[in-house]
Amino acid sequence: MSKSMCVGAAVAGLSLIGAVPDSDILSAINGMTVYIYDKDAAASPTGPCHGTCTAVWPRVPASAMPQGEGIGAIVHEDGVTQAAYEGHPVHYYAGDRKPGDANGDEIGSIWHAIRPAARANPAMYAPVTTAASGFDDF
Repeated sequence: MSKSMCVGAAVAGLSLIGAVPDSDILSAINGMTVYIYDKDAAASPTGPCHGTCTAVWPRVPASAMPQGEGIGAIVHEDGVTQAAYEGHPVHYYAGDRKPGDANGDEIGSIWHAIRPAARANPAMYAPVTTAASGFDDF
């Protein structure tokens, strides 16, 4: 996986401003990788990642994402507008230190860096049904 600086790219018709070069991973405008969580329901403002979870997996503000296919927003009960990808809430990972890092990808097999071209293959993002991974709370 490339760890170089971010530039513009295009994947499956989506403008990936800030996408990691030589990668299919979506990033926010600031170049930081963005993630989805298998346990988040589409368009749910009351998803399971709240409280201490958001210290590790901060919400991505809607204004931090490039415009493009599949990118939208959800409004939480607390009034915070969070970015969404295909209706699913979008998060940063606190372990990513610089643009291009994707250290949160596949943590617990339930957190995934967003790969727009691969979203057409739902098996790549299928919810995990194995024993508890230790990441169930976040």
